Amino acid sequence: MKSIFIHLKQGLIALILLTSCENFLDLDTPNTQLVSAEVFEDKKTTDAALLNIYASLRDSGLFTGNNSGMTYLLGLYTDELDLYSINLLGQKEFYEHTLSTRNELVLTTWNTSYNQIYRLNALIEGVEKSTLLENQYKQTVLAEAYTMRGMLHMYLTQLFGEIPYITTTDYLQNKIVHKTPEKEIYERIEQDYLTAEELFLKGTKNTSKTRLNLTSLKTLKAKYYIQTKQWEKAKQHANDVIQTAGVTLEQDLSKEFLKESKSILWCFSPHLATGNSLEADVFMLNALPPAFVSLKPTFVNSFEKGDQRKEIWIKKLNNNQGTWYQPYKYKAPNTSSTVNVENSVLLRLAELYLIRAEANFQLSNFREAENDLNLIRKRANLPMLSNLSQHDLEQAILDEYKHELFTEYGHRFFDLKRWNRLNELQNSIPTWKPFMEKLPLPEKEILLNNNLKPQNDGY
Repeated sequence: MKSIFIHLKQGLIALILLTSCENFLDLDTPNTQLVSAEVFEDKKTTDAALLNIYASLRDSGLFTGNNSGMTYLLGLYTDELDLYSINLLGQKEFYEHTLSTRNELVLTTWNTSYNQIYRLNALIEGVEKSTLLENQYKQTVLAEAYTMRGMLHMYLTQLFGEIPYITTTDYLQNKIVHKTPEKEIYERIEQDYLTAEELFLKGTKNTSKTRLNLTSLKTLKAKYYIQTKQWEKAKQHANDVIQTAGVTLEQDLSKEFLKESKSILWCFSPHLATGNSLEADVFMLNALPPAFVSLKPTFVNSFEKGDQRKEIWIKKLNNNQGTWYQPYKYKAPNTSSTVNVENSVLLRLAELYLIRAEANFQLSNFREAENDLNLIRKRANLPMLSNLSQHDLEQAILDEYKHELFTEYGHRFFDLKRWNRLNELQNSIPTWKPFMEKLPLPEKEILLNNNLKPQNDGY
């Protein structure tokens, strides 16, 4: 895939042929050749198209749990992970902070994300035009699609800065697309989320944790409002999710990532019914010294004494050559010989308490912020905070983000960036430079579309 134009065309083919996972080949369509209108003639094929996109998010691009997703790459980029492999050349550039405009992982992230966005746009257009689908069902499917489209653009702009905001399948328009100013990007993200909210309220109620619903949308909106410094809205949306019936903060940390956890707001279904998360496999230390990655000792040592998150979510392994630390939030291997006990968790309740704490801090409600931090700290068996200074409370919020959400979709990078504290990484990573707050735009994309110029500073 060499350009937005090329991979958008491939995205349409993938949507039309429905040849990806999740039992999509069981469709009763001759030779799997569907014209786009046929896809949206009934619920079965429409569901297949939508689930195909969920599967794509799970298996590739920003949100995958393998070694090309944000969890892995931004863990190496910040102060979470050490890299041992000499063969993972693209990951090595992230780890050593030598990213070039030709990095294949950056290009893959860009192309895969826009491929997914194109599929969403094709689905939106097809469902909106359909006269055969039941109306409430249509609204729910559209709500999920608008939510995913806004989410993908939100993460892309946090990584790259100005990017194209794609809302059409018109290839003539997309192949010469310009970058959208960041202010307009965030306005469009909010509009997609607001559209999705209206549709969710009108559509068929969905409580499945493996599909987006009104609760997970409100979580993404809380993340959006905290990112755009709309503190009151962030607080209100966090409140709404925290008060949702059936959602509670899991007190037993060993159960936080089990599929039955009441803290989970949105997770991916595994590829196989007996599968588990991709993260469990990618972080598993099958031999020592590690072949690929482990947690940095400095990161592990940053936990307070007695923090149960360190004891339960980090696995210590050693031999006569040294000691290493494995991220151990996910414990079940992702093989066909197991049973499904864990799914990759994208959104969970603990983050909402931290968002509310951050919003309260920015609104000068310092004691309320402390109260939310203490709810998170209590289940980690840590002492309660009381009457911290403003400076110490700010640091406490960042520390709780750091220790609660490590190795989860690049949280460390995004949280430090939001607080304008990314450059503090220089204290432990001498190769860190201020311009690295943005990734380089892929050179291949700029060569094919000059409207994507200029390149981000420093590259």
